[in-house]
Amino acid sequence: MSGSDLGQIPPNIWTPPLTFILLCSDYMASGWCMEEFRIAHHHVLNTRKQYLIPLLLQDLNRAAIDPDLEMYLTTHTYIEVQEDDQNFVKR
Repeated sequence: MSGSDLGQIPPNIWTPPLTFILLCSDYMASGWCMEEFRIAHHHVLNTRKQYLIPLLLQDLNRAAIDPDLEMYLTTHTYIEVQEDDQNFVKR
C-alpha cells in the first residue's frame, strides 16, 4: 500500500474512541510505523474525541525511537507490555 492508497482505509477505522499502536523493535524498523503513528495522531488531534494509546513491548529500544514519537511518549500515557504477560490479553 502506498501513501496514495491511504484514502482506501475504511471510514469505520476512525470511529473507535481508543486507538492502540503496538510498538516493538521490528515495527519501529518498518517504514509504516511513523506513517501510521502520524496519521493516527493527526486524526486524534483533529477530532478531539479519540485517544491514542501506545503499547510498548519490552524489546523496544527507546534510544532508537523517532524524536516525534519519543516526544509523544514523554508527554502522553502509554502502556508497557511484557511479552510473556499472559494476562495482558485478558485485561
